[in-house]
Amino acid sequence: MTSVTFFRQEGRLVGFRASGHTGYAEAGEDIVCAAVSALCQTAVLGVQRVIGLPVVETEDESAPLLELLLEERFDQALERDADLLLRTLEEGVTDISKQHPAFVRVIHRERRQKP
Repeated sequence: MTSVTFFRQEGRLVGFRASGHTGYAEAGEDIVCAAVSALCQTAVLGVQRVIGLPVVETEDESAPLLELLLEERFDQALERDADLLLRTLEEGVTDISKQHPAFVRVIHRERRQKP
């Protein structure tokens, strides 16, 4: 199963972590995994290249993991843009999880501020 955890801090989306294989089909044939992966990778590219925000990104090919976290505050317009991209990702993954609940799980977590 693929789990996608969305992190909120003070009411705004600040990142996500996608991990695991969906198990819908064999590697290379798994359209559910490909759909979730494409959405997540596009969100990372949008935040980094389109909006231009620095992010902490973790990717691990050996143990399927893609994580993006916004570590700091930005001006209101940039935060709004990042929130729109992350909310769009959240909507897309949530729709996939509703269509394939045995293969994709969406989790929401509150992220505490660093001391």
